[in-house]
Amino acid sequence: MEPAAEQAPEMDPQAQIDLLKRELEDLRQLNARTDSTIAQQKATIDELERQSSQDNVQERKKWKDSLRILFDKHAGAHGCMNIDEFAMALGKKARNGKVTPLDKNMAIQVFRACDKNNDNEVDKNEFVRAISTLNAGTMDERAGIFFEILDSDHNKSVSKEEFLQFLKHNMKHNRVKQDEAISDEDIEMVVDAMFGGKESLGEQEFISTMCDEHSEVISSLNFGGLAKIPSEKGPDDTKDPGRWSKFWRDLVNNRKRIFLGLIISGLCAWAFAYKWKEYDSGAKFELMGYTLPLAKGCADVMKVTLIFVMLFMCRHFITSWRSTWIGKYLIEFDDAVLIHKITAEVFFVAMWGHVIAHVINVENMINPDNYEEWRTAYPDEGTEQWDRWHVYTTPIAITGILLTVGFTTVFFFALEWPRRWSCFEKTSFGNFINNFNVFWGTHHLVFLCFIPYILHPYPGLCWDPCEMSDEFHGDSWQWLVLPLFVYGIERIGRSIRDRGATRPKVLLAKVKPGNVLQLRMTKPEEWDYGKTRVQAGMYCFIKCTDISAYEWHPFTLTSAPHNKWMEVHIRGLGDWTNALIEKFEAAENAQRIIEKKLKDGEVSEDLRAMGLPAVVWPEMGLEGPFGAPAQGFENYKVLMLVGAGIGVTPFASILSDIAQKIQDLKCPDCGDVNYGLFPIKKVYFYFMSRNQKEFSWFKDTLESLVENETDMENLRIECHQYITSVESESDIRSAAIHMVQKTAIDMAKEHKMELRASQQQAAVEMDQFSESSSLLKQDPGAPPVSYTHLTLPTKRIV
Repeated sequence: MEPAAEQAPEMDPQAQIDLLKRELEDLRQLNARTDSTIAQQKATIDELERQSSQDNVQERKKWKDSLRILFDKHAGAHGCMNIDEFAMALGKKARNGKVTPLDKNMAIQVFRACDKNNDNEVDKNEFVRAISTLNAGTMDERAGIFFEILDSDHNKSVSKEEFLQFLKHNMKHNRVKQDEAISDEDIEMVVDAMFGGKESLGEQEFISTMCDEHSEVISSLNFGGLAKIPSEKGPDDTKDPGRWSKFWRDLVNNRKRIFLGLIISGLCAWAFAYKWKEYDSGAKFELMGYTLPLAKGCADVMKVTLIFVMLFMCRHFITSWRSTWIGKYLIEFDDAVLIHKITAEVFFVAMWGHVIAHVINVENMINPDNYEEWRTAYPDEGTEQWDRWHVYTTPIAITGILLTVGFTTVFFFALEWPRRWSCFEKTSFGNFINNFNVFWGTHHLVFLCFIPYILHPYPGLCWDPCEMSDEFHGDSWQWLVLPLFVYGIERIGRSIRDRGATRPKVLLAKVKPGNVLQLRMTKPEEWDYGKTRVQAGMYCFIKCTDISAYEWHPFTLTSAPHNKWMEVHIRGLGDWTNALIEKFEAAENAQRIIEKKLKDGEVSEDLRAMGLPAVVWPEMGLEGPFGAPAQGFENYKVLMLVGAGIGVTPFASILSDIAQKIQDLKCPDCGDVNYGLFPIKKVYFYFMSRNQKEFSWFKDTLESLVENETDMENLRIECHQYITSVESESDIRSAAIHMVQKTAIDMAKEHKMELRASQQQAAVEMDQFSESSSLLKQDPGAPPVSYTHLTLPTKRIV
């Protein structure tokens, strides 16, 4: 007999009733709290919607008032606008006040959307209704106006052909050209994806599609550039609540500049005060007055600033110091040129203060009323008081005049504003002062000026006795020892390297759109080792001996450290750069002709064996590399790189270096990247350009970044390109371009993820096949198993 199964003890019915009552009460309390929360959230939503509605009503009212004023300004005498007046009203106003009318084709489409009664005229109500709805309406209302603009034949539907036509109008208005590698079929494929494979979309279907797929553009769709009546400012609108935080942020960001500024200004103040104290009393002070200590104080300010003027032009000195803790925490060596200019300006002001004060001193010395004071100050000079000729023909005065003329010449030809004066433009003097050789020659006059600078304290020469002390005080030469020694060593080293047997050889030279030269040369061996090892973001100096044997110009390296060559991009902006581009363009054309002759077999075998014919590239000189502000990017986890025009060059090197380091961390077996060992977590790169052609400068670098970036979920590098001549993405005059771009990018991402998933699936199937292959008997004559994945190529529209 089996034992009876254990049964759970039965609960007393009253206890079950009590338990159910407690659970019911808990549920009631929970529902009450939930209802209260729902009511609060609903009240909040209603309040926000009410405020948004009020704001929208006020915004639309302001737009309507502004558009009525705009209409009255451009409408004809009969109170309506024709197409020309309409295009002028919606034109773009330049900085000089000139209005460029809206593109005629686009103006016609917008005009038809506004002209609801089809009388070929737009009245005030039609104009205000359409444009105010477009600029201040809801998302559905803006999409509705967009539909009316695209529906050129007024058949209550928008076809793909109508959208493509509007896209062409957008591109023409923004001066955007279709890439040669992109066919019309590629664009039609993208537009077909936008339309979901349909030939046309009805109004509601179009509005729904635009609001769902392109909400970012449609929600802020507008007709940009139109002036709106400004809102009235409240009493607290002008207050800046973050002014102290901004001050502290600027203080922290500029701490190294402030520290160096305090050092320079402190040394100048100390030197001035020291000399002032020495000469603010005594017989000579009684004769000349306060202009004597003023002249002496200005002289010592000149000596202090001259140290920084010289040291901050020593490139290797700056590069070596900027990597030390002094460069990292105390002194901003990246501002070397700016420091050189500022200290030179202080030197110039102090020099003229010294000169003017001494001119006044001379007048006091030759004044007959000061004869007794003169005898007391100069008891060994006889009884006949000096005259001007006697004073200005002394060695001290002659060397001082030479110094003044020499340093003034150097300073004048280094200034930028005389070279930019319109009165000198296209004149012989203007061409003379804008010549780099003139700048280079006059700037090197400073070394000749150092000779009278040292001899100026004659008869003391190297020592300056002070009547207030029995000791002799060091003078000009002592202040020049350090900077001249450092500068001299650097110039000697430069000369030795420049005259060395090895010179860089040109490997590649291409003239790209925008008058930009891509120049690739052999990289010196020392750039890969030791302290002179090249880093991303550095710059170098280049000269072309065919143009000038001593004219060096700085250019940022666009090649990465791992490249076996060095590369720069040079834009033609001046005489030297334009001459360089012309020489390489001629050599490039000759290279093209030679390649054609070799291909056509027009060159004999004997010449081919000797490597002839060959292009003779211009002879180049290379010096560097030198440190630049773009270095040290690896110290940050997130990078934001913003470059405009040719100023993007350092970021090309940085991006290439980052891509290579990511590639080095990639597993050779599975292809995954070990991002845990990579310090940089995110890179945002923004490249702004005036026109479309400038994007081709670094096309290879950017395309390699996109191709190597396979991990879409952990995307490390984001590249954003902007054409500044194109209207904003929410502007009706460029909305179609941005919509097509977004769709193409989405298609590319989807294709990339599908490709990766397919590759992973293929790898799994291959592993499964390998595991079971030992159980199968393969036909020796059968072809090997292969897995392929057929995909359509995706291309960049703009």
